[in-house]
Amino acid sequence: MSIGLLLFMLVVASYRLTRLVVEDSFPPAQWVRDRLTGSEERQVPAMRWVPDWLAELISCRWCASVWVGGGVTLVTWLWIGLPVPLLVWALTASGAAWLLHLEDYFTR
Repeated sequence: MSIGLLLFMLVVASYRLTRLVVEDSFPPAQWVRDRLTGSEERQVPAMRWVPDWLAELISCRWCASVWVGGGVTLVTWLWIGLPVPLLVWALTASGAAWLLHLEDYFTR
């Protein structure tokens, strides 16, 4: 597999997983997100043990894309190897965040 195709797939996978974590209405993901961050519209209070930084991480697309991109990069690096994993992590995180931004821009 070419490195370009691999990087493209990592960016798209990070984008999709970040969207799942932050804003999708898929019931299992939404249930976990509502319990961790709280939801006023569904009248679900946030759990008391959840720190503020975790609630912010789950609700911020840019923040979540960094950690999701890191996880995707780590799994790929351990599974098949990557030439420069820290640079790939930066690429996947920023690429996923920009795809989320473009999606938001074109759906407004």
